[in-house]
Amino acid sequence: MDAKITKERLGHMLSYDFLKIIAVCVGAIFIWMSVFTMTATRILPSQQFGICNFLGTSTTQKFSEYINLTDKFSYEIMETRSQDLSTGGEEYVYQLMEARLATREIDVMFAADIEGSSYQYQNQVGGEILKATYLEELLYRYRNNVYRLDGENGFLKNMENFLNGYYNGDYTKGDLDEEKIENDFRAFVASTKDKRFKTEAAVSAGVQNEIKRVKGYKTNLLDFYSYLDAGYISLTQKTLYYNINNKIEELTGAFSINVCPDEKMESLKQNVYYRVKDEESGATKTSALNINIVLFSAPQTRESFEFESLAFINSLVETHCLDLQEK
Repeated sequence: MDAKITKERLGHMLSYDFLKIIAVCVGAIFIWMSVFTMTATRILPSQQFGICNFLGTSTTQKFSEYINLTDKFSYEIMETRSQDLSTGGEEYVYQLMEARLATREIDVMFAADIEGSSYQYQNQVGGEILKATYLEELLYRYRNNVYRLDGENGFLKNMENFLNGYYNGDYTKGDLDEEKIENDFRAFVASTKDKRFKTEAAVSAGVQNEIKRVKGYKTNLLDFYSYLDAGYISLTQKTLYYNINNKIEELTGAFSINVCPDEKMESLKQNVYYRVKDEESGATKTSALNINIVLFSAPQTRESFEFESLAFINSLVETHCLDLQEK
C-alpha cells in the first residue's frame, strides 16, 4: 500500500476534511477550557470584601483607597473591592443593590443618617406619613440582609460567643485553646475537601493561619469596644415600623455604626461625604457627620467570617480619628 504523503494527496485531504479538522480543534479547545473552568479554584463570597455607599453620600477618588485597609483582615480575604453606587441616582442604585446582594458582593455600606430620602413610612396605622433618613431607607428596604449589632443574637454577642469557644469560656481572660482550633480546622478541611489544603504541609500552615485569625478577632473586638467607649464611634439605635396585616409592628435595635458622631472623625469626608448648607454663611460645604456603616449578612462557607467587617471598622477609626492621629 502506497501511503506516501504527496502534495496532491495533502491537497485532497485539506479540501475534503478541512471543516472536520477545524471542528476537532475547536472541540478540543472547548473541552480543555471546560475542564480548566470546572477544576479551577474559585474565590468564594466569604473570601471577598465589598465596600459600597448608598444614596445620600458621595465619594472622592480616595474612596478606592479603602481597599488597602486590609492589614487586619485574616488570610481568608483574598480580594477587596469598593464601588460608589450613588452615581446613577435612585433607580440605578436599587438595581445595583439587587445585583450585588444576589452575588453577595456587599459586606459594608456607608449611609448617612440625614434627611433627603424620598422613602416614607408610618409609625401608626392611619397616622402621619413620615420621611425616612437615607440610613432608615436602607434599613427599611434591605432589613433582611443587614446584621443587627446588639442583643443576645446580635453580631457583637455572636462574636463574643465565637471567641469564648476558643478561649475557655472567656475571651478577655482565658487561654487560647489551639488544639480545638486545629481540630475544628482539620474537620472543616475533611468535610469540604478544600483544594488549598491537599497536603499535610498545607494543612499545618492553615492551622497556624487559623490560630492567627482567632487571635486577630479578639484584638479587633477589644479595639472596637475601646473605640466605642472613647466615643470615636457609636451604635445607632433605630425603631423601624412595619405595617403587617393592618397593624404596626415595631422593631428597635442597633443596626448600624455611626463612624462620624463628631468632629474627631470628620476627616472621613476626604473619602465619603454629603453636601450641606452652612447655617451661618449659607454656603454649601461637605460633611461626614452621622455617616453610618451597615454590615450586610451573607451565607458564609464557614462560621465567623462575617467578623472580618470589624477589622474594616477599626481601620477606619485608626485612619481618620483625630485623637489617634495626634498620639
